[in-house]
Amino acid sequence: MNEPTVSVLPMVALRAPRKFSCHALPEGAFAPPEGEAAERLGAAVGAALGLRALTPIARQVAPDVWLCAFLHGEARRRWVATYERGRPGRVAYIPRSAEVVVADRPRGLLYLSCSDAERGRALLPALNGALFPDRRPAEPFDAPTLDLAPFRLMGPGDRRPLAPGAPWAVLTLKGMTWQEPGLAGPLTRRLWPADGFEALDALGGPWPERLRSLAFAVRPAGAPRGYVAELFQGPARLRATLSPLTLDALAALMAFARSA
Repeated sequence: MNEPTVSVLPMVALRAPRKFSCHALPEGAFAPPEGEAAERLGAAVGAALGLRALTPIARQVAPDVWLCAFLHGEARRRWVATYERGRPGRVAYIPRSAEVVVADRPRGLLYLSCSDAERGRALLPALNGALFPDRRPAEPFDAPTLDLAPFRLMGPGDRRPLAPGAPWAVLTLKGMTWQEPGLAGPLTRRLWPADGFEALDALGGPWPERLRSLAFAVRPAGAPRGYVAELFQGPARLRATLSPLTLDALAALMAFARSA
């Protein structure tokens, strides 16, 4: 495995929506991934994922919020067709993957984004003893369960709060996925160019019973634009723009979904 290094991760890496699983941040000691602690973390993750070459990158992106990215190449080359100098050709390249961990200590949340589910299951235990030195090697991580039904009760004051310190200035509903009745019923998805909350309020009818996901545009207070946040029914999963601007909003959305 390559010698782990710690360097600055460009903020642009936080601006694209990614799919995350969310877990409760363990209580107890936390070892910020700096210096020797970063080397131990990189070695533990590389061994857990079975990777010969791994580049760990760590950065504190907000007070007591740490982003750790583990960059690595895939096992084999891929080829892409080209057309140069008047003739067809091809170029070989090795795809680059990144496993991402965000430890949000102030809000007690741990986000994990992996290139596949198997790597996610292998990476989580590697954090024990590295990021969390007091935990046993195989100690599991608790995951919240999200129930999307309470969002149908969210009123205009919740979506556009006026109180100072609110987690967002504007919250709009952009998409909804639900399962049709019946055994293995098909999934249906509805999108709104404006605000689905207002459209559904105008109809006055019930929401679908078997919600699978809700997609929002979240504009934090003082932010010039909105950010993507899609929550999924069941064990906490989300597709979101995870950045210092959106941490409060995402934590508040998941807390609202756990209120039932």
